[in-house]
Amino acid sequence: MQHTMTWGGETQPDLERQETTGAERRGTFATIQTAARNTFDLVRKSSIFDVYEKAKVRGAKWRREKWTQVLFEYAFYAVLIAFIYFVLIGVPLWNGAVWWLWWVVANKFVIAGGFSITVGLAAL
Repeated sequence: MQHTMTWGGETQPDLERQETTGAERRGTFATIQTAARNTFDLVRKSSIFDVYEKAKVRGAKWRREKWTQVLFEYAFYAVLIAFIYFVLIGVPLWNGAVWWLWWVVANKFVIAGGFSITVGLAAL
C-alpha cells in the first residue's frame, strides 16, 4: 500500500482496488439485498402502524372531558343566538340589520327592480 500526499500536506493511504473472487462478490451482494429487503419489509409493516398508534395516544391525551364538550357546544349556540338577536333583529332595543336593509330598499333604492336588489343583498 502506498502513501500519497494530499493538498493539506497530510499523508493518506492510497486505496488500491483489491481483487475479489466471484464468491465474495455474490456474498456481498446477497447480504446487501437481504438487508435492503428486511429494511423495506420493516418500513412497510411498521411505519403506518406506528403513526396510527402514536396518533391514538396523542388523541387520547388531548381529548376534552365530556362536560367541556357540552359546555362549549351550548356556549356556541348562545353566542349564535345572541348574534342573530342583537345584530340582525334587535327590535325592542334598536333596529337591527334586517330592519335597516328593509328601510334602505324601501326609501333609498326606489328604482325598478328593487326586489332584485333585496335578493342580491340577501345573497351577499
